[in-house]
Amino acid sequence: MIAATRVPRPTRQHHRPTATTGRRTGRHIVCLDCCRLGLLPALLLVLAGVAPAAETSVVVTLSTGGSLTGQLVSLDSKQLQLDAAGNDQAESASPERQAIDIGGVRRIVMKPQAASEGQAVVGLSDGSRIAGDVTSITAAEARLVVAGAGLTLATERLHWIAWPDPQSLTPAADWLADLPTPAGGDLVVIRRDQGWQFIECAISEITAEEVVVLLEGETIPVKRTKLAGLCWLRSETKPGATPEPAVNDILLGLPGGSLRCRRISRPASQADWTIELGTLAGKAATVSLPAIAVHSIDYAFGRQIDLTSRPPLSTSVEPYFTDLADDDTLRSYFHPRVVTQPVSDRDQADSVPGLLVRPRTEIIWGLPPDSRRLQMRLLPANTAAISPAVIRIDVDGEERLQATIGRATTTDGRPGLPVNLDIHGGRKLRLLVDFAKPASADAVSTAVPLLGGPVLIQAPTIER
Repeated sequence: MIAATRVPRPTRQHHRPTATTGRRTGRHIVCLDCCRLGLLPALLLVLAGVAPAAETSVVVTLSTGGSLTGQLVSLDSKQLQLDAAGNDQAESASPERQAIDIGGVRRIVMKPQAASEGQAVVGLSDGSRIAGDVTSITAAEARLVVAGAGLTLATERLHWIAWPDPQSLTPAADWLADLPTPAGGDLVVIRRDQGWQFIECAISEITAEEVVVLLEGETIPVKRTKLAGLCWLRSETKPGATPEPAVNDILLGLPGGSLRCRRISRPASQADWTIELGTLAGKAATVSLPAIAVHSIDYAFGRQIDLTSRPPLSTSVEPYFTDLADDDTLRSYFHPRVVTQPVSDRDQADSVPGLLVRPRTEIIWGLPPDSRRLQMRLLPANTAAISPAVIRIDVDGEERLQATIGRATTTDGRPGLPVNLDIHGGRKLRLLVDFAKPASADAVSTAVPLLGGPVLIQAPTIER
């Protein structure tokens, strides 16, 4: 027999109005201190079960080159509402509400920002990379956790997943470069002491502990700790590649990754971002992320084409040491290479892509029909080089620029030469790098060009 326990009946407590507790209003006590401190709106939202919108400090870079700072009020596809704390023309100003047309915004950077966390990097078919945790994946949908919040995507948007080595906390997708081509099916990547083992199969389901695959008619569960990653068979793009953005694409900076989208908004009454993804197989999708999960919004992403990631129509390299140019290893050494460099010595964290091009190199790109301007900065990659290099830029066979780049080349107080050319209507862009001609024909002057170094073409970009 279980003995019954007498539970004392709770007594009703009566609150007397005081200077600090305020007056009784039904079941809730409205604090007069809250009213005096201006916290009544937030308190009412909490009592109503609605979370107040998070405060987000932003730096807005305008298309004109200026910038604004302040608190984000709201954002939609047409307008940004900002409580501005000043701009780059004035050191201080009184905060005021400003409405900014999105067409005049290049980039928005937010604070605070969530730290990069999670045990996976998920690559999407459009080139996006999302760092987070994979909760579960079925044939229809993938459930992820990003910045502490759930994110659900259609599984058909996923291209690959990379998990970290058990000895490391950072997921790496190094195996993407070693993927067999062409693949006859989905791939699971097993980590070995010396490299990777790729097994073709059909990925059926992913849980927090296992990856279930179909192999030769059998359903086989594999522990996730044994895998470096997996890759779905998708015909659209090469795994790990960065497809060229569509004109309307916006790039969102996320903790440890990025996400492409078509629209992003956050009303003043909303705490989370509403994000409209691009269509896939005719299907659009809308997702939500918390305020701290979006670090930046790059509106110029779809308006620009990065030439370092655009495959050229042709590349011709003729090293200056005659017969040795037939050696494949030496020839590959002289081919243009993609490099990244800090924007400035003071800001080592922010870097831009560039092309390292040696003399006697010709590169030809096809230009999209909506191309307007070509922008880049030309500077010597090797400051110890004795001889300068000559760069020539042609559009459809017509010379648009010829310049000599050497150690002494400086413009606007910075090393190098800025380039901003009108290429509207052009179909082919040709870039030629060669040694500068010697000043005289004596033996010393003739030998000097062979000591010339490569040229760094910094942030070569086509504006659309």
